[in-house]
Amino acid sequence: MSVSAAQLEAIGIAIARALCSGASAPVKGPEAAIAAAATTALQENFRLETVIDREVEKQIEQLGSSARGLDQAKLRAGLRERIAKQKGFAL
Repeated sequence: MSVSAAQLEAIGIAIARALCSGASAPVKGPEAAIAAAATTALQENFRLETVIDREVEKQIEQLGSSARGLDQAKLRAGLRERIAKQKGFAL
């Protein structure tokens, strides 16, 4: 999934506002710093997801003709799940 930097920043700001709002806000601190941290976390999440997807494609290429008779969607999903688990990444 392709998300622009501006979209990630807007999501980070929305997360910060939600976490910092109200008298009993779960997070205290400067909203801008919290938004920056949320945006950075989102960027890293998307980066790692891209790395996982590339590894899936690489493994499918390595399987070559032995993967032709298999359900490609199931194969990709299974490989993606396994690689994500190895990296400690929650899908």
